[in-house]
Amino acid sequence: MQSATARPNDFSLAGIKDILSTAASTHAIVPFRDLERAEPGKPVLILRHDVDHSLELALELARMEAAQGFLATYFILVGTAAYNVLAPDSRRVIRELKALGHEVGLHYDPSNYEGVPEEQKAEFRLHLALLASQSGGPVWSASAHNPVNSGVLDVGALVKYHAYDRRFTEDMVYVSDSNQAWRQWHPLDLIEQGVSFHLLLHPVWWVLPGDDWEGKLREVERRANEGYSAFMESEIQRQRRSIQDRARLDGAFHRQQGVSRSQ
Repeated sequence: MQSATARPNDFSLAGIKDILSTAASTHAIVPFRDLERAEPGKPVLILRHDVDHSLELALELARMEAAQGFLATYFILVGTAAYNVLAPDSRRVIRELKALGHEVGLHYDPSNYEGVPEEQKAEFRLHLALLASQSGGPVWSASAHNPVNSGVLDVGALVKYHAYDRRFTEDMVYVSDSNQAWRQWHPLDLIEQGVSFHLLLHPVWWVLPGDDWEGKLREVERRANEGYSAFMESEIQRQRRSIQDRARLDGAFHRQQGVSRSQ
């Protein structure tokens, strides 16, 4: 197979459109959930996105893919400093991912799971349940975050598909854009070869403009800081209004409590 370095890199929405539209003529492009329903007689491209940094960037990519007729598995972290999966805005994004037709899976960080294996599995089940609640349906698939450094949990009995099962990483070709770089192969080379493969694409590299991976992460940081600053400003304004109108608000609250106690 041709080396990945033989092709120019185009980490952009146009670049991902090119990869998927080229693959659509020869491959069945599916999320893990639909693997058994893939069109027979065609090589398979399992399309996966690990959402490491931003749900909003994932949604932007998901909308583009759905508009083009492509579906993927979006693996969502539970318990990350990057975003709060339990926040109302996160729930809205996760449910829109599903409404677009994509699969929502659990992206778990093995380094966050403490204790003996049974305790780790119990926490994994909790995260599955939390994500199922936020997405409004069962979670069938899981992928480990940073498995090279953190390993992979033995949770195969708890999900139908684990992205790092041997059948998805050794029995078929596995390609990742980690660190905004291809390693052994470029997806377009595999498409030309007509082989089945498992493709991991991180939304942050494709949605944000530019060629500098560090600059893209700094942009995620800037947006997160801007969002938190807006939240704190709204909290300051709310508390100012509360202080200024404390007597009326306290009176309304006590009247409401009195009604509640009398019912």
